[in-house]
Amino acid sequence: MLPRGLPKTPGRELQLAFVGFLLAEDKVGGTTIADCVRRLPTALALHHSNFTSGYKQFNLHPEVAAAVSSIAVDLPAKRVLPRDPADINVISLAYSDKDTPFEVRAAIVLNYYLGFRSINMFSTKRGRSFHAKTNQRRDLLWKDVRAVACNGVRGYEVIVRMEKTATTHSGSFAPKLLMPSLDELPCPVAVVDALAQLHGTEPDTPILPGVTASRVQRALQKHAEEGRRLTAYSLRIGATTDKATANLPMHVQRHSGNWASNTTADKYVRNTKQEWERVQKSLRKLRRVEQTGQSQQQTIPETLPPRPTDSLHGAVRSYPDGRTSIL
Repeated sequence: MLPRGLPKTPGRELQLAFVGFLLAEDKVGGTTIADCVRRLPTALALHHSNFTSGYKQFNLHPEVAAAVSSIAVDLPAKRVLPRDPADINVISLAYSDKDTPFEVRAAIVLNYYLGFRSINMFSTKRGRSFHAKTNQRRDLLWKDVRAVACNGVRGYEVIVRMEKTATTHSGSFAPKLLMPSLDELPCPVAVVDALAQLHGTEPDTPILPGVTASRVQRALQKHAEEGRRLTAYSLRIGATTDKATANLPMHVQRHSGNWASNTTADKYVRNTKQEWERVQKSLRKLRRVEQTGQSQQQTIPETLPPRPTDSLHGAVRSYPDGRTSIL
C-alpha cells in the first residue's frame, strides 16, 4: 500500500517538490526527470513492497511538464557514461582468450547474440538488490531456454522473463532464436551446450553462474582498442551497430534489442569504420560523375553552327548542355 494520505497521482506541489529533489541528485539528467516524476507512484509502491498499486505512470501537471521540458534543454545528463560498441571482432577476441574463465566468455557471446540488458543475463548490482527485496531472479535461468529444431538444424529459443522495472514478464517479446554460427564466428549453440555439460540444466538455476557485469567489463576492455571504453552494455550496442553496418533490415535491428520503434533502435547505432569507408566510396563515385560531366561540357563549342534553313527529318540538333535529339 502507498503511505496513508498520499494519492496515487501526486498533485502539482508534490510533483514540483520531487523535481527539485531530482535536480539535486548526481545520477539524474535533465532529459530523464520527467520519466522519474511519472514513475513516482511506482517507486513508492516498490519501496513499500506493493507491486500492484500505483504501478502505472500518470500524466504530469501542465506546469510541471513545462518546467521539466525547460530543464531538459538547459541541463545535460549528469555523469555521462561513455560506452562504445563491442563489435563482433572484440567478441571473437574475448571468446578466444583462454585466460578468461569460460563462463565469462560464454556470457559475452550469448549477450551479444541475444541483445538482452545485462540485468537479464547475469548478476548485476541492481539485479542482486531486486533479488534481495523480492526473492525473484532477473538473470537468465535454464527455464528460459528450450531446445528447438529448424529444418533439421538444432538450436535454442530464449525468452525474456523481465524487462526494465517489470516484476513479471512473459509474452511481450518473441523468443530469441540461437542457431549454429559460421565456423569463424563464436557459436552460441555450442556455448549453451558446454554450459549445460558443466553446470547441468536445473530450471531455476542460472545459466551463467558466477558471472558479474564487472567481470564481463574487464574481459571486454582487455581487447578494446585504445581510447575505447567497453562495458557489459557495450554488447547490446555492438550487436545493433554490427547489424546496421551489415545493412540488415531495420526490423532486424529493432529485434536485436527488443525495441518497439526504429527511432529507439537507431539511438544504439554508433559510427563505424566500415560506414565511413562506404561514404568515402560513394563520394568518390559522385566526384567522378561530376568530373565526367564537366569534361563533357568543356567540349561544347561556345557558339553553335548556323542552323540549316532546309532542316530535314532525322537531322541532329545540338543543345548547349551537350545533349542531342533526333528530329
